[in-house]
Amino acid sequence: MYFLVVVAPIIPIWLKDSDLITWRISTRYMQEETRIGVIGLGYVGLPLALAMKDAGYDVVGVEIDPDKIKRLRSGESTVNDVKDERVAEAVRNGLT
Repeated sequence: MYFLVVVAPIIPIWLKDSDLITWRISTRYMQEETRIGVIGLGYVGLPLALAMKDAGYDVVGVEIDPDKIKRLRSGESTVNDVKDERVAEAVRNGLT
């Protein structure tokens, strides 16, 4: 098993197309059994974690803010651009 850690602010914020981000990362580093860790689930990290989850990867989100952790675990988005339903679905599907 491989574990790829992505520190969210490193990903260029101007890449809005999650498919492009997923393709670039998956073609360089990914293997079927790869687990992805996204550090920081803010305005860059949360959409990135969701894109990786949507692409079928096992994703672990790392966040230090206890309030944000509680909100995310309950399926509530902490980012204006991400709908609550999308977070709730990802949590149901194994986003940890």
